[in-house]
Amino acid sequence: LGIRTQMLGEDNQDTLKSMHSLAGILEEESHYPEAEKLSRQVVGLRKRSLGPEDRSTLQTMQQLATILADEGRYNDAEELNRNVLTIARQKFGPKDSAAIDAANNLAIDLAYQGKFPEAEAQFREVLQMDQDSLGPDDPKTLGAEGNLGAILLQEENYGQAEKILRELLERHRRVFGPDHPRTLLIMGNLGLALDDQERYGESERVFRETLEIKRRKLGAEHRSTLVTAGNLADVLRQEGKYSE
Repeated sequence: LGIRTQMLGEDNQDTLKSMHSLAGILEEESHYPEAEKLSRQVVGLRKRSLGPEDRSTLQTMQQLATILADEGRYNDAEELNRNVLTIARQKFGPKDSAAIDAANNLAIDLAYQGKFPEAEAQFREVLQMDQDSLGPDDPKTLGAEGNLGAILLQEENYGQAEKILRELLERHRRVFGPDHPRTLLIMGNLGLALDDQERYGESERVFRETLEIKRRKLGAEHRSTLVTAGNLADVLRQEGKYSE
């Protein structure tokens, strides 16, 4: 990157693309302060060379918002994603991928801050647009619907969450397979929805099935396996099955 910057200049689009990629690598490696600094630099350079409404500029702004969320600065991430969403809707329209991605990221930021009603509204909007443009079984659509189910759990809307999660589980099994991590996540949330409705027998069956798959695929000591084992133990205690 240093050689490319010296030869082409920091405003060169190839240089900025490399800087953007490097910021992404730093984020993946959890070097968040360094990633934030570099991403902010790219945002400024792209705004100057391409303008604030260019797709590349918006892409790096979304990257920066994700880094801020990784640092736990959800309010700052929310503000930035709102800005990106406004620009993307005005420039490209509400059904454009840039606008949908910004709306989804905004919903996640809101959820982390406990702003569940607004997050739910955003997720429903994202889900509808994904269904219209991608179809019901596209991974992005399934992800948006899974997020909606998780938000409904947080809002203690257990019946509606269960309905969504049951239907979603069948599609996950069909699209990804029964052992896929995304399928297991939906199973875990369904188990919680049943537990919260005091339907312990059904919840126990779901958690047992999930735990069996995780032990086989991930191992008994994996963190995800232990979380499911803990959820199952809680249900067994509710049922009075203390010996198990």
